[in-house]
Amino acid sequence: MDWLVDVLGDAFIITPKKKPHNWCGLEIYGCTPKMFNFEAILERLKWIQSQMYQRYELIDKGEEPPLINFVVDEWRLINKNIPKAKEIMKEIITVAREANLRLIAMAQGTQVKTWGFEEESDLEECFSDILIGDFAVERCLSLRRKHHKQSEEYAYWTQVLAFLKQSDRPCMVANQPAIIPDLTNWRRDLTPVVPQDEKLLLASHALGEPLRTIWKFCKERGDWVATRDLLRKDFATLKGVNTDKLKEYFLLLQEKGYGEIDLSGTSAKFKVF
Repeated sequence: MDWLVDVLGDAFIITPKKKPHNWCGLEIYGCTPKMFNFEAILERLKWIQSQMYQRYELIDKGEEPPLINFVVDEWRLINKNIPKAKEIMKEIITVAREANLRLIAMAQGTQVKTWGFEEESDLEECFSDILIGDFAVERCLSLRRKHHKQSEEYAYWTQVLAFLKQSDRPCMVANQPAIIPDLTNWRRDLTPVVPQDEKLLLASHALGEPLRTIWKFCKERGDWVATRDLLRKDFATLKGVNTDKLKEYFLLLQEKGYGEIDLSGTSAKFKVF
């Protein structure tokens, strides 16, 4: 999965524990400043949920949000320790994909009960599954059993079954046989990681006005900033700007990756990452 993330593009990881060689060079939520940081995991799940609904507002306006990949590992542990996680994840599984938020979920089972979603088997349809080892072989057997022994389909799946059984790394992707490359010598090509605060500070110089003024004010506050908070400051760069225009500026900053916007209340609010 670590290799697959490289193939798909940038991603962040949600997991309460990891080994030193896992997910190198990627943003990880749940392992810092300590392992089993379930508070950080809950905050990130809430961020994804909020981002999801905000993206649908952009889609409604004809805009296409950029694709974000994220991996969720050790779900049973997360579900056990975060009571709210289950309901949040159900929403994410159901509607996040169309908002260009791609969930890569790692589970040691093929049924929704593995995720604690008993009696909600329709959630399975939201995934394109990748099955490895015995899970791949079992899926092939299941597909073969659907056909008469004299049919072409049965013969086809018999050939696939033989292919899987002779493979060192049996794999099926979306009900099709697949090949996992030899990853023995694979390592992620790491570049020096710039701390997020420093990265944003450097990037802020590329912002034109009034976005730079808005970002600096929000950064100094370190908390949610409402449109009215900015209007009260009487910044020269915001002269003549109204609430609706500030909301547009908040959305622009969010799209550029400087923070997130909250549209749930009567006044739009923005918070710097």
